[in-house]
Amino acid sequence: MQDAIICLPEEEMKLRDEHKKFFAEEIARQLSEVVDSFKPHGWRKLAHVLRALGPIATSIGIVVALLGITLGSLYYSFSKVKEEATFQTNTESKLEKLNTDMVSLRALIASSQPLKSQNQKAAKELLAQARQKLVPPIPKSVVEQAGINFIEAASKEPTAWNAALAFLEYRSFLNASETPNITDPLIYKAQGRIHGDWDLNINGSGGDEFLSITNKFVLARDAARYEKIDEELNQGKQLGPLRIGFGGINGNREEVYIDGFRLKNVTLQGVRVVYKGGPVILESVYFVDCTFDFQKSPNRTELAKQILSGSAISYTAPG
Repeated sequence: MQDAIICLPEEEMKLRDEHKKFFAEEIARQLSEVVDSFKPHGWRKLAHVLRALGPIATSIGIVVALLGITLGSLYYSFSKVKEEATFQTNTESKLEKLNTDMVSLRALIASSQPLKSQNQKAAKELLAQARQKLVPPIPKSVVEQAGINFIEAASKEPTAWNAALAFLEYRSFLNASETPNITDPLIYKAQGRIHGDWDLNINGSGGDEFLSITNKFVLARDAARYEKIDEELNQGKQLGPLRIGFGGINGNREEVYIDGFRLKNVTLQGVRVVYKGGPVILESVYFVDCTFDFQKSPNRTELAKQILSGSAISYTAPG
């Protein structure tokens, strides 16, 4: 198959020999990394898995990545290069896209058979590499699809939940770049969970933690909330902070318990989120660099899927 990829008509090979050799070796190397994970069956098993992926492969262009990214298309796209600087920029862009496609392919192949322990291990290792920037970031759409596969598999094989958690934590890791900034926040120990005339009831572990509150105040009905579902801490008040942030200090992962609570316009950052499957109301809640301790329940499954689906989570779990 590799020979089929690198053989081209002579009239299309307009690049210098060293460029052609570079592309051939780079593409062969990256395809080999994917195929090697399927030995001893190699290409035959890979083809079978790709057929099983069906719409997933189509949606992200995996077929294009494997069969369409040929030296012919790459050579042709660069056949009219006139300046070395332009050539280098375009080359880097093409290779970056290729790297991302390969990482996406690895994630989706692992999640195509989520019950297998080797696939669970491969997925967790890939996510760890992505967090350490050893491989390109995994696209959010791929994180969602692959993570959901492991979440659903956990109902049959409990060990798949550990891989699902790895996807939740990676999605939370990606949220750091999408979290609204809290303008000129006031940061202090959240001992009383009260700021000025606005009351909060944060159900945390009570250790080293901080609470940051925006200096932008809005009508009380639109303000941030952190309180029990059946309580109204700020009844009759006119104004409240638009957003609040809650997290640990100096890398300490404080535990935050969300069962029975309503969170609105809240950012939880660097904490361990504990959920036992009870009622919860989330409105525009960001989980940033969090870890998760979710006990098995139907609500756990739905909340986990919501966290994978976007940055600002709005979700209501019934009691």
